[in-house]
Amino acid sequence: MAGYVSTLRVHTVPGRGGVAEVQWSGRVNPEGATEQEVVDLFTGIYADGLDALHETLSA
Repeated sequence: MAGYVSTLRVHTVPGRGGVAEVQWSGRVNPEGATEQEVVDLFTGIYADGLDALHETLSA
């Protein structure tokens, strides 16, 4: 893979104090891997990362 760029955005949710929405996205050039392999890899990475963030902030 080459040229990976990731963006993490956090937004407040209007009318819901103490609640935020997290958006995590990325772009990559899948050199040496199929597009589906890259999607599967990053879907897992993002899910695990967002779960860890939720656990940390909920503690």
